[in-house]
Amino acid sequence: MLGMGMSQSNASSPGSLSRATYSRGVLLALCGSIMAGIMYYYATLLLPLSGLEIFGWRMVCTVPCLALFIYFYGEWRLVREVLQKVRRRKSFILWLCLSSFLLALQLWLFLWAPINSKALDVSLGYLLMPLVMVVCGRFIYRDKLAPYQKRAVACAAMGVANQGYQVGAISLGTLLVAFGFPSYFVVKKHIKTEGLGGLLSDMALMLPAALWIIWQSPTELTVFTDHPKLFFLLPLLGVISSMAIAFFVTAGRILPMSIFGLLSYMEPVLLVLVALILGERIALRELPTYPLVFMAIAVLALGGLREWKRQAPPLPADAGVE
Repeated sequence: MLGMGMSQSNASSPGSLSRATYSRGVLLALCGSIMAGIMYYYATLLLPLSGLEIFGWRMVCTVPCLALFIYFYGEWRLVREVLQKVRRRKSFILWLCLSSFLLALQLWLFLWAPINSKALDVSLGYLLMPLVMVVCGRFIYRDKLAPYQKRAVACAAMGVANQGYQVGAISLGTLLVAFGFPSYFVVKKHIKTEGLGGLLSDMALMLPAALWIIWQSPTELTVFTDHPKLFFLLPLLGVISSMAIAFFVTAGRILPMSIFGLLSYMEPVLLVLVALILGERIALRELPTYPLVFMAIAVLALGGLREWKRQAPPLPADAGVE
């Protein structure tokens, strides 16, 4: 879902895309979602490390990979822009710390949930998050909701109501994701650090805490001796994490924002599938919740697709194709 927060200032307009370029963008976006799903399952391969320890190692392994990607992608100026904002206004660092904390909470939860049998709860939060963002747009930015968006929010509200009635409460993990990620995006938009430079600054600010977590771990030395596979799996975690970001960012630069947003809905669906593969099950009393939420996502996606088709010109044929 980080892809939803990436700046799309250089995104292509629909009329400028060839069919081949459009297909490549769609494929990259789908690959990004698949990589996120793989990472959700991947945390279970890193046992006996705790969720907090995996988070620490993920930051240590991801930040260098992300920095290299930004540098070779030719976007290092975005990092300099963030540093210039800090130099111009020292208090800006407090906003960056808040942004970093909100993201750290989500990244930790993403790794903690699969190894603590909470993957389904957190997946439900990811399913609800696009709907919460629609509501945020209405009340924070005064966006006008289209009829299909209102229907989608109503479906999701019924699903949440069923969950609250049948279970007695909504899981804390669900709430943290559903409201935490939108809060993060609101802060990023407010301080204008939605791009790759802002993402790198958020993750870089986590490094001291990540290193402290690794250093303070009482089992860190023995666990590598007992589980030598971690010497390979932990660096690979950083590569997978960076690849997911790279796929999303590249797709976001190619595709129109509306289509990129629609494809981002694939990720929470995959997270639910991963949770089921991990052995978690939806209780009978909770069963109506998921179809209602899936229906809300489908209404939102199909409505957005119809709106895009209505506004977008036909895709031009590739050069040289008769």
